[in-house]
Amino acid sequence: MWIGMRFFSYLFHDRKDNVRAFLLFACFFVFYLSMNVPFLTYMNQNIAVLAPISPFYGVPFTLNLFNFDPTLYYSSNNPTVIHPFINLISFPLAYLSEFFKENFFFAVVQSIMNALGVVMVYYYLRKGWNSFYTPLLFAVFFGTASYQIFTAMIPDSYPYAQFVILLSVLYTQYSRAEKKLAVWPNASFALVNFGVTSKRFIPEGSSTRLRSRFASIGKLCICSLSVLY
Repeated sequence: MWIGMRFFSYLFHDRKDNVRAFLLFACFFVFYLSMNVPFLTYMNQNIAVLAPISPFYGVPFTLNLFNFDPTLYYSSNNPTVIHPFINLISFPLAYLSEFFKENFFFAVVQSIMNALGVVMVYYYLRKGWNSFYTPLLFAVFFGTASYQIFTAMIPDSYPYAQFVILLSVLYTQYSRAEKKLAVWPNASFALVNFGVTSKRFIPEGSSTRLRSRFASIGKLCICSLSVLY
């Protein structure tokens, strides 16, 4: 059986947990949208006032609500050295957002990702508890954090990095439970984790030339990995 299928069988073997996980996902997806739509509506209705004082170089997201950089998704010529793999999806996402009311598009995509993050926290904790109550409460606590709420709408790398990290933690838990260490899946997760957020390894003040080089390296790694698979 393919490694991925064994992992999914390990993760989704309990139907009752799957129902709870689905309810968590649905509730938090709606919660994130309902919390963030007022901010997005406010920006759209007051663009004439907010745009001239926006700190983000004219991009549609005009409120500075968190430590973020929405220009990552609204410029095709803005490679990042600290998130090299994000370069591969930033332009397609920015292009698609033009057809779906821009910031509302990101709010939907990232609300889905953050809601999936809540589900992954539940599954991770559930594997270590006989009862579902404590994992469920901790997952709800995690999901209602302000970080989860804001990053569900802010066009930046936070939700994508968090999604990859949580998925990697789940796979590591599976590897420990099965007492197997498959080389390619773990190596792939290591590569993607570094590629999504290499902030702790590469200085933020890197030059534009260095940024471009790391963007190219990220693309090369992705292509090489796809060939190997």
